[in-house]
Amino acid sequence: MTRQAIYQRLNSRSSEFLVRVMNELLCNEKSASSGALFQRILIEDSTIISMAKSNADHFPNNGNGKVETAGCKINLVTDWVSGRPVSAGLHDARNPDQTIGFDLPSECRAGDLVVRDRGYFSLDALEEIERREAFWVSRLPATLTCFDGEGTYLDELLKKTTAKRLDMDIWIGRHRAHRCRLIATRLSAKETEKNRRRRHRDAKRRQVTAAKRGLIQDEWSLVITNIDDDRIDPDQIYKLYSIRWSIEIQFRAM
Repeated sequence: MTRQAIYQRLNSRSSEFLVRVMNELLCNEKSASSGALFQRILIEDSTIISMAKSNADHFPNNGNGKVETAGCKINLVTDWVSGRPVSAGLHDARNPDQTIGFDLPSECRAGDLVVRDRGYFSLDALEEIERREAFWVSRLPATLTCFDGEGTYLDELLKKTTAKRLDMDIWIGRHRAHRCRLIATRLSAKETEKNRRRRHRDAKRRQVTAAKRGLIQDEWSLVITNIDDDRIDPDQIYKLYSIRWSIEIQFRAM
């Protein structure tokens, strides 16, 4: 819908009808994806709200390499099952998601599922979620050390296998190993090449060499979780992780 349509061509009755239609569709999708397995599906993400450059002294942003920029960060947690926001916080634009991410685990309830990107990744946070008898799904950070039960590193496993998908237990973390479930799905050649071009470009910008581990993992979609395989299958895990993008609609509305 164009902005013109929304503001000039929709009246209160048509708006109410569209809300009912979208609610019906969302309820059907939620029923199919969550299967009433979780009390709440908590999605967490953040967005930067740009501000006029004159605010840079009080609201400094990360900058663009040329001039000072200004902005603030909104961190939002929403429950996908009910469609209601759980919390919203205003933060310094330079405050990393990993630091902010320690707040949500303390609010988890038994049976909740936490879905968020790897920018929030922290073993301490994951362990706190599990202590509260809740579940989590995350993408695997490329810098994280991972190995199987025999001590073989994940990079070696990915290089050797000819399988298109792996669903296995792995241990994550160098100093204290934490057991979780890995679902690794091989990407197409086109997607792999796209990921590697981006990695080389970012490495060149930082004047470093692209990490071999990252180049290996660029061939895979890597998701980790504490949900057992007898509870939910890999395709459902990917569907659950994909609903994280629904929070972008709320950011756009903001």
